[in-house]
Amino acid sequence: MIIAFDGNVFAGKTSLIKALSAIADFVVINEHNYFLNAEILNHDITSRESAISLQLKYMDAEERRCTKLKPHKMNLVDRSFVSMAAHIFALNSVPGVDIREWFIQEIRERMGSKKVVIPDVFCFVKCERNIIIKRIRENNSRNTTSTYYASGYLDAIEYFNQNWANKVGSLIVDTDTTLPIGLAKILIQQTS
Repeated sequence: MIIAFDGNVFAGKTSLIKALSAIADFVVINEHNYFLNAEILNHDITSRESAISLQLKYMDAEERRCTKLKPHKMNLVDRSFVSMAAHIFALNSVPGVDIREWFIQEIRERMGSKKVVIPDVFCFVKCERNIIIKRIRENNSRNTTSTYYASGYLDAIEYFNQNWANKVGSLIVDTDTTLPIGLAKILIQQTS
């Protein structure tokens, strides 16, 4: 089984996955950045070309992540193609770069050739914007590009993920108040 955790930056996806993996013997598939090493030095998107170039690197990382899945284990995936799609949707709002048609064609081709992780369960991890901003400030060593915490961008990611969750019946986890270990136990109960 594959469970994907999608949502805004600093919503608590990675912390929730770490808490789950501490409870049971799950396979953890790290987010795309882990597979990119130093390939991406700058996440600033100033044009359609820079957006496509960056997204191609993430899609190549997605292909590498496919090789890490274990068929007879519970796989916890930190971000999925849903996060990619939400990002493409948000880019159209902030900074106004539209690569949606390109992305749909590219992701369709990669899905057809099994170069994309297709989760069995989607988990939308969310929290209030003020908590995201606080977490970003507390973790400024990660150098998160300002586009990714601009109000319009955060709103677009939230909107996309909420609509996806409603459409496919995702689990929704709010990390505002509950500690990751408590959320992890609830999530295990819901998916078992």
